[in-house]
Amino acid sequence: MSTESAKSRDKSPMLLSVESADLVRELVRKRGIVKGRLTKFNNHLESLLKDDDISSKKRIDLKLRIQACASLLAEFNHIQTKIEERVADSELDAQLTQREIFEDDYYDSIARAESILNVDEFADCSGSCRNHSHNSNHNPSSVKLPVISMPTFDGSYEHWLEFRDTFTSLIHDSKDISTIQKFHYLKSSLKGDAELVIHSIEFSAKNYQVAWDLLLNRYNNSDLLIDNHLDALFSIPPITKESPSLIRKLIDNVLKNIRALVILGEPADTWDTLTIYLIVSKLDKVTKREWQAHKFRLSQLNENNSKSRLTLSDIIGFLRNTADVLDSLQRSHGKDVHNTENKKQHKNLTTRHTAMFPASLTKRTITVLNLV
Repeated sequence: MSTESAKSRDKSPMLLSVESADLVRELVRKRGIVKGRLTKFNNHLESLLKDDDISSKKRIDLKLRIQACASLLAEFNHIQTKIEERVADSELDAQLTQREIFEDDYYDSIARAESILNVDEFADCSGSCRNHSHNSNHNPSSVKLPVISMPTFDGSYEHWLEFRDTFTSLIHDSKDISTIQKFHYLKSSLKGDAELVIHSIEFSAKNYQVAWDLLLNRYNNSDLLIDNHLDALFSIPPITKESPSLIRKLIDNVLKNIRALVILGEPADTWDTLTIYLIVSKLDKVTKREWQAHKFRLSQLNENNSKSRLTLSDIIGFLRNTADVLDSLQRSHGKDVHNTENKKQHKNLTTRHTAMFPASLTKRTITVLNLV
């Protein structure tokens, strides 16, 4: 900010120079012109919403209007910044509110316009798909497919891979979505820290790739992602009592992070011994004891194979069966197996679970789970 601007900001509204006051009035007038153009665009949207069917010509016209509106935010910001530099401190909050209101109106208008185009294009696509189906088999389907929800990302590294791959597949690589639409979808998908990464970027078609590259540079860091998923593995909270829901949550957390590490190039699907040790360390005492008994039965099964070792599939299968047994017991008794009135049944839990793996069944084939 120039020295002259700084001095004018230090003055009260009554002491502003005539020249500065005239300049502010001129800037406010120009700002009003920009706001009027946005209002005119909104009025056009309102008229379109009253139409039951939007023609191809109107759709093309709307796309052109959206492109023309892309410069409005930049124009407004340029004028508004000059106003904020020149008004007195007592008026600054009101000017900042003006900026916030315009930005909200602008993004809302663009979103409404894009939604009009998307709904209309989806209807055209649905119609052509139905016609194609009718011509192919003369039996049009009335099944309505569910809408795919847009992914969201809040800056958490553990969710980055899921967001990146989903957004890339649905939006980024799509040839049927315009660049300005992609930018709109990207901004609407980001929350929290992730949103701040591209917050200062001007909303325009040419800046979409800039925004996407900034996100990739920030979050697509293999070393950080690997560290994050390793930390997530070792930070899984231990289970303090038998619980089918906690056992299944443990399974999901382990497999989710193992898959992510494999995607990142780590041979995590070969870390069976380490992963089994980690899982066992998180189990409650009863389940841990049952696992030791089950492991002994597996060793008896493989006693003729000196090279046979326990795999991650073995303990995952055991834990899933354990969770099913606990669920069955809870449904049978109508209450948790840890209630004091069920202590007797609880003592028999190990015996009942062992019965699921009798010696007569040890020659059956153990199904290997597909982890990746």
